[in-house]
Amino acid sequence: MLHSGLPPDATQRVARLLRHEVGDLLQGIYSSSSILLMRLPDSMELERQMIASLKARAEVIKIQLDAIVQLVSPSLQPPCTVVLCLALQGAMHHLRRQYPTLPVKLEPSDAAVCANPHRLGETLALLLLALAETAVALTITLGEANEPSVTIRRLGAAATAEQLEWIDHPFPGANQSLLGLALACTAQVVRGSGGSICAENEPESLVIRLRFPSLPDASCT
Repeated sequence: MLHSGLPPDATQRVARLLRHEVGDLLQGIYSSSSILLMRLPDSMELERQMIASLKARAEVIKIQLDAIVQLVSPSLQPPCTVVLCLALQGAMHHLRRQYPTLPVKLEPSDAAVCANPHRLGETLALLLLALAETAVALTITLGEANEPSVTIRRLGAAATAEQLEWIDHPFPGANQSLLGLALACTAQVVRGSGGSICAENEPESLVIRLRFPSLPDASCT
């Protein structure tokens, strides 16, 4: 969409229309699936598995759609103080619904940053979901209050060169990449708050480091 040749304002209108129309459809699928799961008896195991899979896919596609819209037309909601651990707990809630058996270790801290809380939580959720696709395990380490940071280590497949390119050049090619999209959105959020991001392949793992400016007075104006 960013390479469609449309002027920026037209691209933003198309993105918002897609989020409204397709987002409502996905929300309808998610809600209907939830109702069916409550009504179907446990004995209908195969049917319940199929509906649960449809519900999970609708949730991920909705998160992905919102991320694309935010890349094209970022939210203007004013930032506020966000505790990183709380933002990650919300993101991990989505992760555990999609990948309940994936080993995930979170090393918390009381570090806080100045950011849009909804956007930060949404972006972290997308990033964890993207990393989980080919992960054997995830480890998330938070920095201290004077050096707020998030380091995520994915044990498993390495990132491709094109996926890593999304950090600086979103939509570099025709191939859709959930991890690339997640990295692009994360870069936009982190850099928008004055921070930095880097991602690199290490032996048997991919490591993503997010660094944020410190908040000496633990407040955000």
